[in-house]
Amino acid sequence: MSAEGAPAMREQLLVLVFGFVLTSVVGGGLGYKFQERSWRKRHDAELSEERHRQAIRTFEEMSTLLDRRLYRMRRVWWSIARSIKQDAVSGDVKSARDDYREILFAWNDNLNRLLALIQTYFGSHAREALEEQLFEEFASIGRALDYGLQRLTGSLDDPEPIPRVAHRLNALSRRVYEFNVEMLQLLDADLLGARASSQPFEVRTDDSWLEFGAQGQQVRDLQRLLGTAGYPVDVDGSFGAETYRALLLLQREHGIVPDGVYGPHTQALVTD
Repeated sequence: MSAEGAPAMREQLLVLVFGFVLTSVVGGGLGYKFQERSWRKRHDAELSEERHRQAIRTFEEMSTLLDRRLYRMRRVWWSIARSIKQDAVSGDVKSARDDYREILFAWNDNLNRLLALIQTYFGSHAREALEEQLFEEFASIGRALDYGLQRLTGSLDDPEPIPRVAHRLNALSRRVYEFNVEMLQLLDADLLGARASSQPFEVRTDDSWLEFGAQGQQVRDLQRLLGTAGYPVDVDGSFGAETYRALLLLQREHGIVPDGVYGPHTQALVTD
C-alpha cells in the first residue's frame, strides 16, 4: 500500500468505527425508550385491571350489605305487622329482631372502611349519596322499627298505633337499586378512581315528607310549626314519639287520616 493510501484507509476505518459506535448508542437508547414505554403501558394496564377488580369487590360487598340489612328490616316489619293483626306478639319477633341486630353489628364494623372504598373507587359523589341519603334513610326506618319493637314488648306504654314502614321500605329498596345501577354504570364505563369524582351521583329522595325516625333541620322546622299551631313539642330535631303523637292529634282534629306522616295535606294545616 502506498504512503498516500494509508491515511485514507485510517479515515475510512475511523468513520466505520464512529458510525458503529453511534449506531449502537442511538439504537440502544431508542430500544431502551421503546422498552420503557412498553413496560409503562403494561404496568398501567395491570394497575387499571387491578383497580377494576377492587372496584367490583367493593361493589359486591356494599351491595350485599345493603340488601342484607334491607331484607332483615323487612322481616322485622313483617313480624310487627303480624303481631298487630293478631293483637298478640308474633312468635318470630325475637328471631327477626336478633337477625336484624346481627346485621347491624356487621354494618357498623365495616362502615368507615366501606365508605373509604366507595370514595376511592366510585368517587365523592357516590360516597355522599350513600352516607347522606341511603344511610340516613336506613337509620330513620330503623328508629321506627325499634320503637315498634319496644311497643310490642311492652317497654313503652303508648295507645297510639305503631308507625307503618312498609311503604318506606319499598321506596328504600328502589333507591338501593338505583344506587347499584349507578355504580355498575361507572364500572362498565371504567370511570373509576379520580375519574369517578367528576360524575354526578344522585339517589332520588322526597324531602317533602317526614316520618317517624327522621332527624335534622326539617324536623326542627316541623316541631316549631306544630308549636305555633297549638301542638307544642320539644324542638330537638328528632321525629320521635312526641312529635308522632302531636301529628296524629292534629290530623284527627282536622279530619285527616291519622297516619303520623308529615306530607302535603298535613303541611297545609300548619303552614296556611
